[in-house]
Amino acid sequence: MFFAGLYVNLILLSNYNLQNMKSNKVILFLIIFSFFALLICCCVFMFTLSSVPAYENDYSTQVVKSGDEMQNVAIIEINGIISSQKQIDLWGNETPDMASEIINQIDQAQNDDDVKALLLKVNTPGGEAYASKLIHNQLVEFKESGKPLVALMQDTAASGGYMVSVPADEIVASEITTTGSIGVIVTGTDFEELYKKLGIKEFTVINSEGDMKVLENLEDKESESYKILQEILDDVYNDFVEMVANGRSMSKAEVIELADGRIYSGKQAKDLGLVDELGEEKEAFDLVASLANIDNPNFIKYENDGNPFSLYSMSLKKILFPELSAVESKKPGLSVQYLMKI
Repeated sequence: MFFAGLYVNLILLSNYNLQNMKSNKVILFLIIFSFFALLICCCVFMFTLSSVPAYENDYSTQVVKSGDEMQNVAIIEINGIISSQKQIDLWGNETPDMASEIINQIDQAQNDDDVKALLLKVNTPGGEAYASKLIHNQLVEFKESGKPLVALMQDTAASGGYMVSVPADEIVASEITTTGSIGVIVTGTDFEELYKKLGIKEFTVINSEGDMKVLENLEDKESESYKILQEILDDVYNDFVEMVANGRSMSKAEVIELADGRIYSGKQAKDLGLVDELGEEKEAFDLVASLANIDNPNFIKYENDGNPFSLYSMSLKKILFPELSAVESKKPGLSVQYLMKI
């Protein structure tokens, strides 16, 4: 009788465990299914977000220092190395380059009737020659519209940073600002060793006529390649000198005396006529309001909220793939730059 009862209990326990096993399998299946369903939803969600443009051309405004909203002074900041290179997020979306962003903001300030003046805050050692000139030209156009333009040099406003400042009606610099560096350099990146590691071979086919085929032996200042490239840079340098001469109402000879690539403190630049006033933000704010003849300025700056997901993915890309980000920041070939070198 005892064994019969034990047998029955074992059968019942076995059936219970079997049911539990089946139940556990169902639960496990549901967990796995839910996980993959969630993963698919996340992918669809991220793909949808990634399809939204990283930036828009219309900018919202943020009040920096409140005043009369009919007496707006737009503040536009130039921070970091001036570049026309776009960034690409993890999903392949391109963001507007730095130069385009600044130019769009200047254009918006120019076409906004409520904006009475522009304060350009400059903190850059310079950058690409072409990008710097594009910003310079847009600022010249803004100035020709009749609205006052004041440049505030902050920590550094050298080379291309000085170029974008010279269209201003008045330039304000701190005594300890680093500026000047009026000159031009050319840089290039040698990818040969990287290509070897990746197994990439490069070949070149050139025309059969003429002796000068490629820019070689640039390390040798007496080489023909070096001299040809230097002649090109001389043209770019002369363009820089003319922009400074026009912006500062100086002769080319006067600019050339100062334009040997050397840097100056804000105080030295003031003594040499490269800037107009010494001071910081307060002095620049007061000056631009005075030039615009407004008594209660409302200082605003433009913001482009863009796609936060795209911005986050670019940051994530730099963390996960630092080597790729470093390579993308370098462009093959030569780059002409107004960039301070120390």
